[in-house]
Amino acid sequence: MKPCFFFLFIFIFSVGFAQQKIDSIQIKDIQDFQSDDYGNLYTYEKQNFSLTKYDDKGKELGRLMMTVPFKIQSVDNPLNIFLFSENAQQLKVVDQNLVEIQKIDFSTYFGFIKLAFAEDLQIVWLLDETTKRLVQFNYRTHQIIKSFQYQFDFDEVTSMLVFDQKLYITTKSAFKVYDLRGNLLFSKDLEKPVKLRRSNEQIFIFTHKEILEFAFPTDFKSVYFEKDAKIVDKNNTGFLALIKDK
Repeated sequence: MKPCFFFLFIFIFSVGFAQQKIDSIQIKDIQDFQSDDYGNLYTYEKQNFSLTKYDDKGKELGRLMMTVPFKIQSVDNPLNIFLFSENAQQLKVVDQNLVEIQKIDFSTYFGFIKLAFAEDLQIVWLLDETTKRLVQFNYRTHQIIKSFQYQFDFDEVTSMLVFDQKLYITTKSAFKVYDLRGNLLFSKDLEKPVKLRRSNEQIFIFTHKEILEFAFPTDFKSVYFEKDAKIVDKNNTGFLALIKDK
């Protein structure tokens, strides 16, 4: 008999936890998943470069097929979801139905963009590997607002965000914080960090099995760990884990 795979989401609250199984969704090829504050689930499958949206019962609500790999920035605002493709050098914006509403082609304006972080519906921060710069770019007017020089290895960076005049990055083995003058303010070795997210003043760092919280300058702690998880995530309801059936 072939092994069965499904979503097992564990929601952690201050008073306890609840579990929910969604049997209709295969997880073998899922590289990333996220959940918005309405309980909808978003999965990225690396085999076919697809983004799929489900409700909390496992019903498919929409699907977007791409021809190149891409990264989901976040689904905090499900009306405007940002997707960045390093291969295509593009940033796409999709709506709540996963329909493309805007596309920005960076190759027209820059050399090679390693990562992009959309601050809002006008401003995107870019790591330009060609010039070793962090660039603040207005993609509505196609104008560079500011740029900042950095000396770290751009090829090692796996995720980024900019907040409160600081650059937060993960590399293949660490979490680091820089000011906009290029000075390293904080560094912590981690095992395979995969993404970053901000909630108010807190920065959350995600590995495959753990979520850590950082508050500047040095407050760093683990807030969730699931040893059997393939992927972990969080929304305003609690923490979530994607676990293979045993």
